[in-house]
Amino acid sequence: MARPSSEHHSSYFKNYVDLVTGEEFLSGLQDPMPWQQLQSLTETQWSYRYAADKWSVKQLILHVSDAERVFAYRALRLARHDKTALPGFDQDLFVDNSRAEERSGESLINEFKSVRQDSIHLYDSLSAGQLEQMGDCGGAQTTVNALGFVTLGHQIHHFNILSEKYSLWK
Repeated sequence: MARPSSEHHSSYFKNYVDLVTGEEFLSGLQDPMPWQQLQSLTETQWSYRYAADKWSVKQLILHVSDAERVFAYRALRLARHDKTALPGFDQDLFVDNSRAEERSGESLINEFKSVRQDSIHLYDSLSAGQLEQMGDCGGAQTTVNALGFVTLGHQIHHFNILSEKYSLWK
């Protein structure tokens, strides 16, 4: 499947899609670098916030996992030809109720790995026709393929923030 055009996802997701290099997303999802980077963090770094009103590293990583689950659920529904409009989700509500701060960095890495492996299995199992399926996600027509790009781009976006704003991995 080729890179999705702007007609295959909402304008809200353009930045995420643009962050993915190349013409496919699956190899990027298979890259182990994200959790390898996370394994180097100290407990102090896991709890760090670059501003009082910003998420901690723990919250940000759990947000990446939560969002990936939502994107995969949407992809599954569309791939199976479910034409029910799928709602958006409130990321701040998710984070506020995640209990991320009570968890260890190791448990968050393990969850992220598990969610990612599930996403890889899902997308790897889909045919070209299923990847082309389109439906309403949060009020915008979106393809399954675009959701794969969004999943990877969303993770890249947040890891860029960890590097730039949280000063990790410079």
